[in-house]
Amino acid sequence: MRSAVGRSPAGALDRFGEPYDLPEVFSGHNELWFRGQPPEGADVVVAVGFSPSSLEARFGSCEVAGTLDNGVDIPNEEQQQPILVCRNPTGTWGDLWPEFKHYD
Repeated sequence: MRSAVGRSPAGALDRFGEPYDLPEVFSGHNELWFRGQPPEGADVVVAVGFSPSSLEARFGSCEVAGTLDNGVDIPNEEQQQPILVCRNPTGTWGDLWPEFKHYD
């Protein structure tokens, strides 16, 4: 089962992802955290806006799959952020989810 855990790009993934068969989106960003955690069976996560080192203790592996690029060379907080594919959470989502809550 796949899930996406992201920061502010979560809304765009949720809105435009269905035609591309993207996974359900979960986010710890602001009020999105309160919508709930990924299901316990989610063992592959696409994480946007996190450094690999910030997730290495939470997953068995994380690889950089690319970087965000808005295509118009406009700097913003998401531009050039890594897109990570992380596998095998090190705990249950019930234990891990509180660590993803953040306000910014």
